[in-house]
Amino acid sequence: MAAATMTSRVLGMVREMVYASFMGNGPVASAFTLAFQVPNLFRRLLGEGALTAAFIPIFKQKEVKEGEAEMWRAANVVISGLVTSAGVVCLLSVAGIAMA
Repeated sequence: MAAATMTSRVLGMVREMVYASFMGNGPVASAFTLAFQVPNLFRRLLGEGALTAAFIPIFKQKEVKEGEAEMWRAANVVISGLVTSAGVVCLLSVAGIAMA
């Protein structure tokens, strides 16, 4: 696992070096970088465990104490909030691009 992580980090550094030599430091490069920061934020929050570590214990506790229906209601609330947040971020991004 450590070797895979190290390989990923090194390849990420190589990617950034190739990107910097290809795109430079202009407005197009800035837009490209911003376009990748938003999905990466959600990946960090969701995929790397911050929300998962907080949500799974609550999810299972709801099942045990309040039943399956309440468990799925809680999951629906979380998913709805995430979809709404992603939609707002997308709309703000589009509005920002339209104003530029």
